[in-house]
Amino acid sequence: MCAKFYVGKTNRRLCERIRDHVYCTRKELLYSALAKHTVTEGTTHSFSFQVLQVIYSNIRLGDIYAFTDTAEMKWIFRRRAHLGSGLNDTVSIKPALKLLKK
Repeated sequence: MCAKFYVGKTNRRLCERIRDHVYCTRKELLYSALAKHTVTEGTTHSFSFQVLQVIYSNIRLGDIYAFTDTAEMKWIFRRRAHLGSGLNDTVSIKPALKLLKK
């Protein structure tokens, strides 16, 4: 198993998002960081998925998209997914800027 990792978020069902990553990998659609890495490493390359946080939507969370964007940014920095073994080549700071405006 590869030591590289990627932190991402989805507001859809997890199985749908995983299916998207697998599809992009098979079709060599390089807009997916996982597909790009797998195509670069070769067809025998594989990866696994791990859930870092589950967020259940409810009315008290407010804007679920802003909430999940913020959670993703925090996990990217916590895991240092934008450095070294991480495959996140960009990190959006929009969620942090939104928090500062409040």
